[in-house]
Amino acid sequence: MKVQYWGWKLVVFVILSVILCVVYFRVEVKAEDVAVSTVRIMIGEGTEARHHMGLAMDAVSDEFRFEVKGYEVKSSAYASSNPDVFTIQNTSEGRCRVQAVSQGTGYVTLTIRTKDGKKLTERIFVSVYETISACDAVTKRRADVYRGASDHADVENNDKKGELEKGETITLIAICDDYFRFARKEENIEPDGYYTGFVKMTDVTVPVISLMVEEELFFDLGEEGALDVEVEPELEPTPDTRKCKLTTLSYVFALTGLLCGFFLLFFTTT
Repeated sequence: MKVQYWGWKLVVFVILSVILCVVYFRVEVKAEDVAVSTVRIMIGEGTEARHHMGLAMDAVSDEFRFEVKGYEVKSSAYASSNPDVFTIQNTSEGRCRVQAVSQGTGYVTLTIRTKDGKKLTERIFVSVYETISACDAVTKRRADVYRGASDHADVENNDKKGELEKGETITLIAICDDYFRFARKEENIEPDGYYTGFVKMTDVTVPVISLMVEEELFFDLGEEGALDVEVEPELEPTPDTRKCKLTTLSYVFALTGLLCGFFLLFFTTT
């Protein structure tokens, strides 16, 4: 009885082993099929597949091109999901450039029709940014760094590319929606680390460098007037102050003449 029992266990073990081998083989074949049918979009001279691209307003990108493995291509077409932000310039079969129009984001979608009737798609998330006069900012907390102006672009690679330390000073160089494009200080760049990226406006503070008043006002008693104050850095386009903390928010001060005499005004950042 004991021999018979172990005999049945051996038979069951062999059957399960055969089933596992078949399943493994099928999974391997499926994985290979997926790999050979992947669509890859490259930009310019690059050889790596791209999923994000940043582009300055009014600029034209390097040429897009693609590769497909496992299928013969019948036709292909690129399209912009947001033509108000960027448009597509077709250059040749399977190639195009992107023309930036205005600040914002969107997708370049590549649609491929194969000779056996299949439809393949791939897309790149595009962030069109508006440059500003470079100025320093300080992170309010440990801040995530993104490849584009979004934390939910939903493309193949992760939106997040790294982090900034709390209190790290960076240089702001552009604005895109609710994000700043920045450059890191050379002393903070680790070997093989990133130099630039996008950070949320809510994660940084922009210190005011100076306040300047270049006018002399005279008032009659009871008369009202306004004093214009120039603030540096001058962020143009001005970001939403609810999302980006500036150390001063007042640009125009109202004055009223109450007494005879003269006085001095002193301004400080708050």
